Order: sequence, then structure tokens, then C-alpha cells
Amino acid sequence: MRFRLTLQLEPHISGREIPINYQYELSSVIYKIIANSDEQYSKMLHEDGFTSTTKHFKLFTFSNLIAPYRGIELKKDTDRLVIKSNTLEWYLGFVPEESTQRFVQGVFIDQRFRLADSVSGAWFKICEVQLLPEVDWTPDVEFETISPISVSKH
Repeated sequence: MRFRLTLQLEPHISGREIPINYQYELSSVIYKIIANSDEQYSKMLHEDGFTSTTKHFKLFTFSNLIAPYRGIELKKDTDRLVIKSNTLEWYLGFVPEESTQRFVQGVFIDQRFRLADSVSGAWFKICEVQLLPEVDWTPDVEFETISPISVSKH
């Protein structure tokens, strides 16, 4: 299942700057949102995930934050991103199983989150969660990823 989240930046709370490499923080947000619904499940997903032979999988993926008008600039002297747009999009994908339901439940329990490190951060409000249509996987389908993928073949 795929979701598009519309986020509103809340600069009046803590500003507009976030770390350049904020993917770890985004991943943490997902675990926290799931924990709002089921703390034990979030802990299991974070620590163990799902195993297949020797590999561990989290069964979710996510995009970078997407500013509608490319309103993000690099601030060279502090290695920060300054978010200029007030609204952003964030795409999440889950293998349709327990985490999808728990994620959606968690989103509606707490609709604000902070993306930060020890230097700076920003608060975001989740304004909309849209379930995206399933992909029609035909033999000749073409698509473009919005985040890196890893493929294994036995």
C-alpha cells in the first residue's frame, strides 16, 4: 500500500532548518507513529523486522521530503537544509500487512512530528493522508522510483 502525506511546516514552533541527511530521522518518525498505535509492534519492527534466511526487512520504504516548488536550499556553513515551502509531500510504501493498518492508526493519533538532530529541527503537521491506487503490474510496466531500491534474486 502506498500513501501520499501532505505536510505543513510549522516554522513558528522551531524554525525551518533540518539536517541535510535526514533519512534516519524520517525512519524514526515512522517507528514513532507506529508506536502510537502499538509500541510492542514498533519495537519488534525496529529491532528485528521480518527475516528471510539471513536478511532482515522492515517492509516499508519512504521518499525524501518533496517541496512543491523546489523550495529547499543548502546552507553551506552549517550543513543544514532550509525549507522555504510551507507545504511538502512525503510518500510512504508498505507491504500490505499489519504495519500498514498500524501506521494509518498511528497517523491519526498524533498528527504532528519533529524532524531534528542535536543542531536544529522543524515541526510538521500532517494535513492529509491519501491512499494511492495499486500499481497495475503488467509485463511491460515502466516506472520511476522516488527512492533507491535493492533487488535480490536467488
